[in-house]
Amino acid sequence: MNFDDFKNNWKSEQDEIEIQFSKSSNHPLRRLQKTLYREIIAQILGVIFLAFFPLLFSFSAVLKNIYFIIYAMIFASACYYLFSFRNFYRSLNVLHLSSSQTLSEVYIALQIFIERYKSFSFFIVPYALLALLITFLDKYYDQKLFQFIISLDKLVTIILILTFTTVLFLILINLYCRIVYGKYLKELKKIIDDLQT
Repeated sequence: MNFDDFKNNWKSEQDEIEIQFSKSSNHPLRRLQKTLYREIIAQILGVIFLAFFPLLFSFSAVLKNIYFIIYAMIFASACYYLFSFRNFYRSLNVLHLSSSQTLSEVYIALQIFIERYKSFSFFIVPYALLALLITFLDKYYDQKLFQFIISLDKLVTIILILTFTTVLFLILINLYCRIVYGKYLKELKKIIDDLQT
């Protein structure tokens, strides 16, 4: 076998691997794309739903303005993160998955995506809790509530509840990422290891 035959065989094997990866709906990257697509749609619908939140609960004019100031910050950050999620999703469509190095790049990009997803979620949690607090304040807004909040022992209770809730959400976000996206990391790592051996 001469060198040209070797190159042709190598090229046909690479093409075969690429075709298998791109056509296989059971490949981890294809399943990851489906998961990402659903996640992006859910995030967009969530951001849109938050815009109508004050209308659903008929906030007072003052609290509606406060809510929309908070919503503007959520919306601005959500646009940035959703744009980066979309770019990652689209980058999976144009990959030529014919080498372990390319899969390694995808593996690293997925790790970065997961960290971005966590940071986006960590960023949203305090604002979501503020929105819920505004809903609570609007429903029970009167002078007694104001006195309730400014009393020191009640304020400490509210701070402890908000802190506990935030920590709980952060733990749940980490678990969610590990369960939903961690399996794709493990599968990609296994494929990369198999290709390198």
